[in-house]
Amino acid sequence: MVASSFKFGPGITLTGGMTLYPSGVSGGTGSFTPLTIQFTEFDGTSDPASDPGNPNTFLEDFSTGTPGSGWTTNGFIIVNSGNAGVFMGALSNTNDGIASGDTPWNNASYLWNVTWASGSTTTMTNASLSYLGDNQIVFYVLDPSDSTNSTGLAGTFIFPATFTPTTTPL
Repeated sequence: MVASSFKFGPGITLTGGMTLYPSGVSGGTGSFTPLTIQFTEFDGTSDPASDPGNPNTFLEDFSTGTPGSGWTTNGFIIVNSGNAGVFMGALSNTNDGIASGDTPWNNASYLWNVTWASGSTTTMTNASLSYLGDNQIVFYVLDPSDSTNSTGLAGTFIFPATFTPTTTPL
């Protein structure tokens, strides 16, 4: 048996041929707002490396002790692609609002397209990004050549970076 319509309350009925999308998405084509992140949004200072114990920053590769990984004056370096996780805990209020609107369910990861600043190993990557609330996100830099979106990417990544959300959940 297939239902041709569902009534959710006064004035809200889903009928055959209609699809529901997350808030901000129009017809599955995506109308999300891009998120442009500045380097200072890692910890509220101009250089996260100057305060490596700051709880508002976390670079997975650096924290596991991989030689050569860490913060630069305007970005970060990932050496081991298996440790491509990045935590940011000081997003601006504007970016916090965008991130929370683009990822409507806390801790839900979506595929994002990322454009990195000049000087990066590559200017275009994918990322799995999750909004954690209270000006906090975590993302994993993904290898754009991996169609399964399961391989991290090593390299140098320079800010500002523009994260453009897609409607692809991970």
